[in-house]
Amino acid sequence: MKRIFIYSFIVLLLCFTPFCAISEEIVIIPKGTALRVYPSEVLSTMINQEGDRVVFVNQADMWVEEINAIPANTKLEGYVSTVKMPVKGVNGAIGFTVDRMVFSDGRQLQINAVVQSNGQNLIGGDLTPPASYNYTIQSQKPYGWFGGLKGVLQYVPSGDYEFGKHTTVGPRDPLFIIFQEDVEI
Repeated sequence: MKRIFIYSFIVLLLCFTPFCAISEEIVIIPKGTALRVYPSEVLSTMINQEGDRVVFVNQADMWVEEINAIPANTKLEGYVSTVKMPVKGVNGAIGFTVDRMVFSDGRQLQINAVVQSNGQNLIGGDLTPPASYNYTIQSQKPYGWFGGLKGVLQYVPSGDYEFGKHTTVGPRDPLFIIFQEDVEI
């Protein structure tokens, strides 16, 4: 009886004890994580078209629970997903999607992420300043009917706006990559 008890105890102990240490730990980067990157070349609405391949570089280590999940100089490759040319009243806008992460040791990992700047998926696309202004009279009655009518000239936009400019992002402009799915490294 003692032998059966001892054998069953040894079998249970062997089942729940790892035989070798795991050399690499699995790290999960959760959805919505932001990673600061820099473009490797000048990107612009004047130069790039939809579908052009682009490369971004991570210049700092990203640590998750004391593990270097994304080391420095990791390249994040993607493509231009949206290009909006400048028009009258609106500057040009450009958007990027990232689909691959290439580590410095040559490993590649498929990811789903977008590039953001100032919390927007499109970089640029803001309004242009007015091309001209008009004067308008704004009447005021400072002391009721006794002070008489007085007016103020107000400077207001005429409704005509300047033509938009192309949006350009250079290698020194920080951008953020936002992961759209959990990434297992």
